[in-house]
Amino acid sequence: LVVLTGVLINVLCLVVGTMALYSLTMSILPSTLEMERKQQLATSACLVYGIWNPASVFFATNYSESLFGVLTISGHAMYAQDKALLAIPLWMLASYARSNGSIHSLWLLVESLGQTCHYMARTKQ
Repeated sequence: LVVLTGVLINVLCLVVGTMALYSLTMSILPSTLEMERKQQLATSACLVYGIWNPASVFFATNYSESLFGVLTISGHAMYAQDKALLAIPLWMLASYARSNGSIHSLWLLVESLGQTCHYMARTKQ
């Protein structure tokens, strides 16, 4: 029962992560692209993530890959929609699921430094 529950939770996380990836892809593609083309690219990204991903074997087993994927991708989807206050807790939870999730703190640091430099350059003028 525990093994079956773990597999079902991982499959659910894979489905939710794939939906988050679709949303993320749709939000970061340029608005000049026609909607049908954006949908095709988002669908292709989801297929690569779910089927042709070398780590996809871990999505169907009792492993933290699915949970990490859904938290990380959902965080990026929130950040792409200018909802950083929702993205940060998701990335924190991802770092609890797998230690390499802590890399997002470095990305946030670089992003913050870039925004600070941009702000300072605009204020100087």
